[in-house]
Amino acid sequence: MIDISFRYSKSAQRLEGTDPVSFSRIENAVGLARAAAAHVKERVFMRGDLKGHAKPYATKSKVFISKDYASAAGTDRTFHKNSKEFHQDVGTKRGTYNVTGGMWQDNPKVRNYGSKGEAIIEFTRSSLGRGVKTLKSGRRKGRKVTNRLKAGSIFRAHRVNVIATTSQESDAIVSAVTWRIHKVLREIFGLKEGQDYGVFEMAGDRRLFERITKQEV
Repeated sequence: MIDISFRYSKSAQRLEGTDPVSFSRIENAVGLARAAAAHVKERVFMRGDLKGHAKPYATKSKVFISKDYASAAGTDRTFHKNSKEFHQDVGTKRGTYNVTGGMWQDNPKVRNYGSKGEAIIEFTRSSLGRGVKTLKSGRRKGRKVTNRLKAGSIFRAHRVNVIATTSQESDAIVSAVTWRIHKVLREIFGLKEGQDYGVFEMAGDRRLFERITKQEV
């Protein structure tokens, strides 16, 4: 099971003791975002199933990488005639954007945004990139870059947001929020299990809907 790390801001943490209702909104938003992030990571990182279509690997520009990056990618070659040859050499599964695993390691993460029940899914920290850094000693080593920059580079090059939800996933999120509202109303009006306040019909990705409503993250 994919585990998504999360954190609350200091102001949100203070609300846990001073304003439990507001903190509950934040907690629910972060929980929902964690479920969505786990679902998207499973779809993209593990299956290579993207929202949108990735462009074919480039066949014109030469690819130079550091020895460190080559080693992490599982090859001893630091030069390839183009991006297509490079990805074929290292065995990258199309659509996963996973060459060394660095960008996806303990990513994406979730954090609350403000105190009104909003949350953000994002890439954090740094990992080894293709670039080379020359030390004062003259030795060349791999250069680290932020994982946010890596994700941004993918979007600029391929027009793919690797953590974007599909329309089916977005519908499932809305359905899960609606289901929670109905659950609260059932409790308020004392309705029994199986009864509902109004009509509720689940829409979208059922796996994600169940992940959110059961908080399976």
